[in-house]
Amino acid sequence: MIIDTMKTKKGLLGIVLILSFAFYFISCDITSPQKNIDVIFNTQSISTNASVSFVDAATNSPIGSSSQTVPVNLSFTGPNANKIVTSLDEPLTSTSTSNGIITFGVSSSVTPTNANPVLVTLIASSNGYQTASLPISISSIGSTSYTINMVKISSPPQGSSTAPSTPVQTNSGGQTTSAVTVKTGNEPTSGGSAGLTINTGTGITDASGNSLTGSLTANITYTSGTNASTGGTMPTGLSVSVSQGGTTSQGYLQPAAVASFTITNQNGQLAKNFSTPVTLTMSIPGSTINQLTNVAVKNGDTVPIYSYDESTQTWKFEVNSTAAGPDASGNFTLSFPASHLSFWLSGWILSGGKVCTNNITINITGSYSALSLKLKYSGQTILAQNVSGNQNSLTYKNLTLPKGVPVTIEAYSLLECPATLVGSTTIPDLCSTNTINLNVATPGTVDVNVDVTAECPHKDPVMKIRPSGYDIFVLSPCGNVDLGTLNNGQITLHGLKLNATYTFGVVYQNELYTHDYTVTGTSYSTTYEISDEVCNRDF
Repeated sequence: MIIDTMKTKKGLLGIVLILSFAFYFISCDITSPQKNIDVIFNTQSISTNASVSFVDAATNSPIGSSSQTVPVNLSFTGPNANKIVTSLDEPLTSTSTSNGIITFGVSSSVTPTNANPVLVTLIASSNGYQTASLPISISSIGSTSYTINMVKISSPPQGSSTAPSTPVQTNSGGQTTSAVTVKTGNEPTSGGSAGLTINTGTGITDASGNSLTGSLTANITYTSGTNASTGGTMPTGLSVSVSQGGTTSQGYLQPAAVASFTITNQNGQLAKNFSTPVTLTMSIPGSTINQLTNVAVKNGDTVPIYSYDESTQTWKFEVNSTAAGPDASGNFTLSFPASHLSFWLSGWILSGGKVCTNNITINITGSYSALSLKLKYSGQTILAQNVSGNQNSLTYKNLTLPKGVPVTIEAYSLLECPATLVGSTTIPDLCSTNTINLNVATPGTVDVNVDVTAECPHKDPVMKIRPSGYDIFVLSPCGNVDLGTLNNGQITLHGLKLNATYTFGVVYQNELYTHDYTVTGTSYSTTYEISDEVCNRDF
């Protein structure tokens, strides 16, 4: 069995009692026509749902946890943003949380597949953090989980540097009243930095063309290409869409450096466009290999510049910049004009004999409920994905991959804090294989079958509910981890340690309800009492 102790708010009971009235009932089992019988309902919600957790990129701790109560705002953009809904299948364009987790779904009118995935970009913002962007592709029904790593301006992660929040003043027409220069500190490892210069009289508008007036704030986060720039704080990855010369194609971006430039007003609105171009600068390490010449970058080399379009999940070629230097740190500086703000990247699209296009399937053996998978190439994490619910197979379609280089795949158990390496394999060349077998070893653990029922004990007949479609999380100082979805009140949790105590939580309408379990066996059945107030109102 599992020993249960209630922890905060109303426990799992609270989530079931609040959500149950909003479901439609798909089955009813009345066991007797007599008084005091039990009426048991199964419940059903949308079939495709997702959760996103927000983590400090430097400390790996949750943002907006109960100890911090930092609000995090999340908005949805991209090709299929209009398909994002609440758990009640209602349209959702933006939401917020103070507990570190947000859940959302895909409209019941849509069935995502590998051929027709739901493409959405998640944009997260929080006071004191750099705005973060995460493009996602949902390609199957069921539950998926994501983590957004956010950079705290006052304490960025290793490999990145930030600029102090800098005021930008505009008049009633949205034009800057004076020139502004913003620059990050030197990133400790490479000594690199990024900067922004805005001239007096420059008009600033948001993505809809509305002028931003009054006191604005500028922020920059810089990451060099030698410091795993694709590790989660910037929207680059294993395979990206690239627009160049009017044609969009898949490519592999080899970054020299990446930087995020943002300006916000007091209401959190993001600046997007300028009436006249501003000047951006970006350092690239002297050790950077120019992919066009196959030797280290030198003074006068041409380096392509790309910007990221969240609405299309596409990197767009903007301009070529000329490397100047080296400076005292041995780095070269790129300077270029920009008419809009976004993520900006200096680097090269690998093509020809350097890349291939391939479909990769990772077969996982072993019991787990929550893993972090990382694919690493040349010191960079080129793909990171959290996997919940003991999935056996993950397939990635039409990936553009670096050719002829070893890639290491690592699996970390997210039930431990810090996350523990539980499986690893190295593939000499991902272009020469389609299937990868990865064994996950979790000794000293058990699988626990959980059965959850909520009831209205004072109704006659007694009413019991078995909830479906809501995810269970484990909460820890290292983050909130999605373990899978209740189905008619049941779920099997994999890889739990015997005698360990876990804090579990369920989210409804961004309210978090938690309870503690101590694992002493392989099965547990529990019933939660719904308050008379809700029972009398909704049943």
